[in-house]
Amino acid sequence: MSELPDVQVFRRYLESTSMHKKIKAIEAEPDILRHITRPDLERLTGMEFRFSSRYGKHLFVDLDDDHILVFHFGMTGYFSYYETEDKRPDHVKAEFHFNDGHLAYVNIRKLGFVQLIKDKKRYIQAQDLGIDPLEDQLDKETFFSLFKNKQGSLKGALMDQSMIAGLGNVYSDEICFQAGIYPGIKVNQLTDENLDTLYEKMFSVINQAIDAKAHPDNMPKSFLTANRQEDKSCPVCDGKIVKKKISGRSAYFCSKHQK
Repeated sequence: MSELPDVQVFRRYLESTSMHKKIKAIEAEPDILRHITRPDLERLTGMEFRFSSRYGKHLFVDLDDDHILVFHFGMTGYFSYYETEDKRPDHVKAEFHFNDGHLAYVNIRKLGFVQLIKDKKRYIQAQDLGIDPLEDQLDKETFFSLFKNKQGSLKGALMDQSMIAGLGNVYSDEICFQAGIYPGIKVNQLTDENLDTLYEKMFSVINQAIDAKAHPDNMPKSFLTANRQEDKSCPVCDGKIVKKKISGRSAYFCSKHQK
């Protein structure tokens, strides 16, 4: 599932390729559209991408007349800008044609969606999204308060979109890995020192992942993300990477420094 760093990278890609270009035509497969028909989407022809923003795993693109496109990328979605037909990617589910090129929304598994809304704030509330660490400039005091009286595992809490919007399976594991904390620990067992470390590592992981364009090959060698495989050697100690179900999801962690 595309997470906060991935979507931030997609946002930068869109801004570098497609902003302030008049839409000449739009095509989309019906099953990728949410609460919008293809004719509704086609009525955006002649408008421009004027402003982009991100909240959690959702990317928003403001057009003319208070129209806002929402892109959710699921597990395999991304943008691809191309100029000539021979460069058109496979698995295109929605496409915006400009005079000098095309922006394709690519999604192999069809788990993402495109939606048209009028009010971003209302949409965020309707989706029950919690605090976005970057957009809301999450401070340490608020971070601590989010975990107060929280039940369940640390991994489950980090992935709870109504608590912190944007973290998913991969980066929740990475934050725990960098903090040296077992992802299955109960939240009520965390010390203030644990929470302080988690807060610092959360921002460090998010920002380094964005700088690496959210690609494992570009991550620091000390990151779990590039070594996310059961029985692989831990990149920071002589432990082994373990895979275990935690809060219903596959968690990866080090057998030694995350006991």
